[in-house]
Amino acid sequence: MGTGVAALDVGLCRRFPQLRAVGLDPLMDAVDEARANVKAHSLADRVQLREGRVEDLDDRDAFDLVHVPAMFLPPAVLDAGLTRVHRALRPGGWVLVQTVSPRGDALQCAVLRLVCTLWGGEPLDAGRVQKTLTLAGFQSTGIFSADTGWPVDHATGRRPLEEKGVFT
Repeated sequence: MGTGVAALDVGLCRRFPQLRAVGLDPLMDAVDEARANVKAHSLADRVQLREGRVEDLDDRDAFDLVHVPAMFLPPAVLDAGLTRVHRALRPGGWVLVQTVSPRGDALQCAVLRLVCTLWGGEPLDAGRVQKTLTLAGFQSTGIFSADTGWPVDHATGRRPLEEKGVFT
């Protein structure tokens, strides 16, 4: 979700030769740049790029892993999008929600709020995202921090292998 210039798609496909990726971005200019990047790396047969929004995702049982960069999404869009991601994952599939977390001194928190606002989202505590994942029907949720120098955290969740009485 939010493929940008497809750097993550390209990097992962180059590292894992059997991997296929789908990138989704609401900005056609970003999708065009991503296509050029994918073509430059001769990965057009393994990377599909689409213009679209996570909250409009209509795939079902299609993916093993979905990466959602939450810092680009308002919280209400993230919540709606995670419901769509749940349906789009195959049973047993995982979601990885990347957040920029509000921590540090007052100046750092203010800068993080500004950056995330400019990106379209807001800083989010990974614990809040983990609760949202549980409400959306994910299991085996967890949190881990990235060692990037930025206050980046990830919340993870797994779509259950079997969902009794749940219509997705």
